Amino acid sequence: MWYTNTNSFWEEGKRALESAPLIVIGQRKEGVPLHVVHEALQEAGFPATFGLQLAGDAPVEALLSPDWETAFLRWQKPELHEVILLQRWVLGSESEAEDTLKLVSKEAQKLPMSGGKLLIDTVLESAATLYTLDTLPALLADEDHPAWGAMDIVLRTLADWGEGIIYAEGEGFYDSDGEPMILDVDLTYDWGTDAEEEDDDEA
Repeated sequence: MWYTNTNSFWEEGKRALESAPLIVIGQRKEGVPLHVVHEALQEAGFPATFGLQLAGDAPVEALLSPDWETAFLRWQKPELHEVILLQRWVLGSESEAEDTLKLVSKEAQKLPMSGGKLLIDTVLESAATLYTLDTLPALLADEDHPAWGAMDIVLRTLADWGEGIIYAEGEGFYDSDGEPMILDVDLTYDWGTDAEEEDDDEA
């Protein structure tokens, strides 16, 4: 899956974008309120909450606000523990976000021309916000942790609400349904060979 190539780079008290493995590029400048993501997780049956610091759940006012920078996704079972670090970056006001978008755009330039690439280029050209997800040690230590599935919900909700796409380092671009926007298949078709086979059959 496209969310398995993650690695933790976060240090306490420091926001970092230098090696974010999972990025949602959104066209909406307004941030996705955390309550939107939380409700999607609840509907999917995941026992998770958000916190803005290492201890304590985020207050209702913070969950409703589109203006946030960092949030922790906490798993409630079997004991409370942080599994994902989520960060929001506003393009035009944070140089790290601009640099990261340039790097992602360079990756997009390598793609073959297709309808999917045109959609990717459109989003990148009108990007207003970046969301980065990073796995924390408790999740990295357990490949069977159900929070891997929750990460899928988080990414797709951010992309859907933010009118954006998902970029997974080393894997490519995905739409808000989690489907690849560029298919890695050989679409060449040898019409001549088929025509010859049909002639042989008729003979």
